[in-house]
Amino acid sequence: MAVFLFYGEDTYSQKEKLKFWQAEFEKKYGGNMNVTVFDGRYAAANEIFQACSSMPFLSDKRFTIVKDFLAKRFGEEEEPSEEKAIMADLIEKIPDFCILVFSESVSPDRRISLYKKIKKIGKLMEFSAMGGSKLLGWIQKIVEKKGGTIEKDALIFLSEFVTADLYKTENEIAKFVGYAKDRAINKDDIILLMDTQLTTNIFKLTDGIGQKNRKVALDTLHNLIDNGEELHGILYMIMRQFRIITMIKDLVEQRFSRDQITIKLKLHPFVVSNTISQVRNFSMEQLKRAYKLLIKIDTKLKSGGIKVLAGDNREFVLAMDRLVLDLC
Repeated sequence: MAVFLFYGEDTYSQKEKLKFWQAEFEKKYGGNMNVTVFDGRYAAANEIFQACSSMPFLSDKRFTIVKDFLAKRFGEEEEPSEEKAIMADLIEKIPDFCILVFSESVSPDRRISLYKKIKKIGKLMEFSAMGGSKLLGWIQKIVEKKGGTIEKDALIFLSEFVTADLYKTENEIAKFVGYAKDRAINKDDIILLMDTQLTTNIFKLTDGIGQKNRKVALDTLHNLIDNGEELHGILYMIMRQFRIITMIKDLVEQRFSRDQITIKLKLHPFVVSNTISQVRNFSMEQLKRAYKLLIKIDTKLKSGGIKVLAGDNREFVLAMDRLVLDLC
């Protein structure tokens, strides 16, 4: 018997590993006839045990995958369900011919007996959220897999916007590669094509600040955060929008036309057209002050002055709330 527990924030890598294991098993042991997959939120412990204990058909091994069994089950209250306790008792009785993998999309409760039993007799495999050079390497690999190349500064820039949903990022990368065609992806491509929901909300947020509408600004900010957008990415896009407003305001005051502004700042015409409507809501002093406050938050975020832990972004939210209230 071989028992594994996959868990961690990086569900993309976890699913890819599970997919690879299943493919290798089917290749070695003759297809998927001896593969069983359960939705653990609904499956009974005895049902899983029966599947694991059934003799393999024309093969030496059986492969059983149970998804989200250790997580809170359907209809379960705060206390762990009886099914988990039953599974903890049955797990040692599973025959040697079975490979059993528990795959959890959220970190399991380490206090329950089933977790302790798997830790004792099996193997735990944690998939931590990607970051740093590992994340940069993953982005580079996906770009190349899609048949593209990417400039170094664009690679670093894109990494700031990566959330826990790496499947979404992979789809975004495919979009960037298709747009760039035979040349390398650059920062402008990413900004232009990035998830329109993000860019729309950033515009709405700065618009709310400009109109001194605290409710709109705060609601939009919290929507961005609640939707799982990367915190550094949110901050970068807000800073970028205020920087663009400042530059366009300066040129408007110098009586530059819309086309001249587009050419001079090398921005997409759509970005210029949308931003011109925001210019009148801010004085140059307000824009400079907003940018200074944003830089202060950015510095604290990078230096650890604002602590952001896994699943706990309260300090960042508080700092951004104060910023909005200060500017409104």
